[in-house]
Amino acid sequence: MKSWEIIGLISIITWTIVPFFYRSSKHFYFFLVLTAADLSTIIISRIFHDFPQVLWVPFVYLSLAMINRYKIYKNRYLIFAGLMISTIVGINSSVVIQMYIVLIVQVLSFFIFARYLISIFIEENKIDFFYLTMVFYEVLNILKLIAYLKQLSSGLNFYFAVNILQILIGIFLVTLVIFKKQKIREIKS
Repeated sequence: MKSWEIIGLISIITWTIVPFFYRSSKHFYFFLVLTAADLSTIIISRIFHDFPQVLWVPFVYLSLAMINRYKIYKNRYLIFAGLMISTIVGINSSVVIQMYIVLIVQVLSFFIFARYLISIFIEENKIDFFYLTMVFYEVLNILKLIAYLKQLSSGLNFYFAVNILQILIGIFLVTLVIFKKQKIREIKS
């Protein structure tokens, strides 16, 4: 197994753990979709020896649609229609078009998390580390896509760096939840 495959596998394992710690969060389904995307990618590439880029567009669309679990039921028909359209687009477009669509959706996700971060800062006069981390996570995704689309010569090194940072982000998010739960227990006792 090559080093980039090992780092990718560690990243998938890390991000598979994250949803378990955010079960009661409004962002649970967002993390669940990320996990499903990672696991389906590994299954398709390992078992069927195919590259699953066809799934990129539907999965990033779903991750965007699932950012706030409390709005899913209200928008379920719109989400379903968008999923059908994104699947058709994913199947019938080139890899470059798919990557541009993924980039656009990642930028939208960035703005949603940035909006949450800014609104908490304005309303409560504090910086929410969860949203700050998610904004940073989305920036990394955007940079990774730009590097891929621009076919930078340092692509593999950039992939290593971004995946290592994303592993650290996943670990930080789990640690953040554990710390918050422990702090709540201390306050209650």
